Amino acid sequence: MKNAEIERIPFYIEMGKDVLLAWCHLPEHPTDHAVVICPPVGHEFVNSYRGLRHLADGFAEKGVTTFRMEYQGVGDSSGLDTDPDRLQKWLDSIEQVVKFIKEKCNIQKISLLGLRMGATLASMISNKIEIENLMCWVPVVEGRRYIREMLALQKTGENADLDVDSTTLEGGGFLITRETMNELLSISLAKIIPNAKHVFLFNTDDLPIPNQLIETWSNQNFQFEHKTLSGYAEMMATPHNSKVPHYAIEEITSIKIEGNTLDINIFNELKNYQQTRFDCYTYGSTAKESTDAGGFPITEILCQNPNAPLFGIFSLPLLRDAESKPTVLLLNAGSVHRMGPNRNYVYITRELLSLGYKVFRLDFLGLGDSINPNLDKENDPYMPEALDNIQCTIDYLKMNHNTNEIILIGVCSGAYSAFQFALQREHESVHEILPINPLTFYWKEGMSLDYSPADYYFDWNSYQESMRRKDRWMKLLKDPKRWGVTAKTTINVLYIKLAAFLKPFVNQVKRILGAKNIEDLAWDLNVIVRKKMKVKFIFADTDPGYQLLKEGAGKTVNKLLNQKKIRIEFIPKSNHNFSSHLGRTQLLKRLKEHFSDK
Repeated sequence: MKNAEIERIPFYIEMGKDVLLAWCHLPEHPTDHAVVICPPVGHEFVNSYRGLRHLADGFAEKGVTTFRMEYQGVGDSSGLDTDPDRLQKWLDSIEQVVKFIKEKCNIQKISLLGLRMGATLASMISNKIEIENLMCWVPVVEGRRYIREMLALQKTGENADLDVDSTTLEGGGFLITRETMNELLSISLAKIIPNAKHVFLFNTDDLPIPNQLIETWSNQNFQFEHKTLSGYAEMMATPHNSKVPHYAIEEITSIKIEGNTLDINIFNELKNYQQTRFDCYTYGSTAKESTDAGGFPITEILCQNPNAPLFGIFSLPLLRDAESKPTVLLLNAGSVHRMGPNRNYVYITRELLSLGYKVFRLDFLGLGDSINPNLDKENDPYMPEALDNIQCTIDYLKMNHNTNEIILIGVCSGAYSAFQFALQREHESVHEILPINPLTFYWKEGMSLDYSPADYYFDWNSYQESMRRKDRWMKLLKDPKRWGVTAKTTINVLYIKLAAFLKPFVNQVKRILGAKNIEDLAWDLNVIVRKKMKVKFIFADTDPGYQLLKEGAGKTVNKLLNQKKIRIEFIPKSNHNFSSHLGRTQLLKRLKEHFSDK
């Protein structure tokens, strides 16, 4: 996978019983002075993934050998949120990555660049490993403030109306145990004196300047520079809204990283580490529950499709009868890369592996690490090439891994892709689809990514519940700004309902007139069923997708349910992305029951 003179090589690094995923961004003439990028954790890891990939490319374009890494229990690396000693394992991860690339790639000098918690971890580990430069981008200065931010996010974010465990934090859809919370509370960056020759601190123009930290580090023996950079907030937005901070990347990559030229063939050694084996644990309520469930050996293979610029991870269970079972293909949810929102695709993968299924986590073109040569077209969750990407991946799996039967699973836009592939393509390998929380069945260019027809139903459901409560009426009457929003939502829902009522008649007229590509959900469901395709819709009980299904094909849905040609299941106390610990465990439980019945 190349872009200009850059080659990107994914590889695994062993760390005791764990494995870490890393990427090398290799310039045409690599150097023995490398930059290692230390990412944030939690939801900030997900949101910044695209920006940090571009940052690594930015360094490589200037001739600097650059590595991205994922800590234990983060991203595609092994481990769980409930594991003990999280902070120490993150630090150990950085140390192990540095040790590995020095030994395998003849790297002589290391500079660390960290974002948010990654910057704090890089500062802490600098006193244990020798580094040249330390670059801190909007670091977590005080652990207490970070925990307060996560608590505020828990109270106001996706989980605001859901039951959460009072002994943990679930800010941004990632679990922080009490033990990890206490570890993070102890962090005070001003008390940490980095051990580096040159320290750079980059703050952002939309957050307070860390004046105490600047004063402390300005008085140390190392060279210190401080600069304010724009673009941080846009980079850290939700993935489909995120923007690459080109100005900040240009400023950061202008730092001189000098080294001697290396033989590029040295880095071919990294390709020997694209397959790994480790003991896998399923997602449990606690570390003890996961351990009691028992680990089991699996193999994971980093796959770069030679016939298309597509990347994915193929996971296979060992000591299980996987040959006789289908392969599950997980399709990108929104613009989140293959780990899925809230890391759910990793957890789904490990649950299915425990049942003996093979699983492939795919990045569509322009998402994650499937690089679209046209950068203007990246980050599109409803890309027109999605069905071709699925087809290409199935062909790749058949040719290289003897895969004959495929099940498609996707959340949100991944559900849309699964549905449309079953509808539009004739492929003998695909026998079942599990669309989870689709927000639309028919995407058109120009439709809003932030407010779909399903969202009107979401607000409408909230209004119907509020009508029974006097305090909600009083709140509405006292806030004239809400009157227009409420009226708009009501009109839109009534319009959708009227359109749904008239649609069968309108569609019949269109067919008589010879129209093609008619959006007719009832008709299309029957088309899919006639292909002998198994269909199971899964909806969070607070998600509006079910209402869209009923409005689009109510009578047909009931008929197919009665004939047991489709199935529908609801996950209680959950939201669209299953961002709460309770919702996530419920989803995994239902998927386990579904696949155990096969």
